Amino acid sequence: MAVTSRSLKPTRVPMRVGKALAWLVQASVYALALLALTLVVSRGLGWAQRSLDDLRYGMPRTVHLAGVVGGGDSEVSPTRFIALNIDGQVSVLVLPGGDVNRLATLPGPYVIGEDGNTAVPLLSLADLTGDGAPDLLVTIRGETVVYGNNAGTFALLTPEERARLETPTGTP
Repeated sequence: MAVTSRSLKPTRVPMRVGKALAWLVQASVYALALLALTLVVSRGLGWAQRSLDDLRYGMPRTVHLAGVVGGGDSEVSPTRFIALNIDGQVSVLVLPGGDVNRLATLPGPYVIGEDGNTAVPLLSLADLTGDGAPDLLVTIRGETVVYGNNAGTFALLTPEERARLETPTGTP
């Protein structure tokens, strides 16, 4: 009969299933807590932004701008622009020279989406057509609608005018 010897050193016992399961549960709880915290913070930031917009722009969202654009206005009595977002439909009121008797309304875009009625229409003036008269720009959610200026009256750009704006001319 052969005799064999064995070492009496302790061997590594694999991790018990209970400890592995406890670690997995703990990691899952931390992940769910982080997800819940992320959701609460993002909802809170969204609520804070809407509340700030309510204070700044009112409801319905209203923005105004004054500028000299031609057509009977001056530095003393500039043309006034008032943009309204009423239930997702943007409209711009134009008061040439501040005269309410010459009020014009420019239909704007519809704002689609869950919060379309709270999107803020931002107004600016810039000469995009290169004719020396500032054009009206209405920016909503990063998209801009351009109304060309023709002696103080504004209208959406024609396809030809838009094509000229989109094509680089090579002049600064």
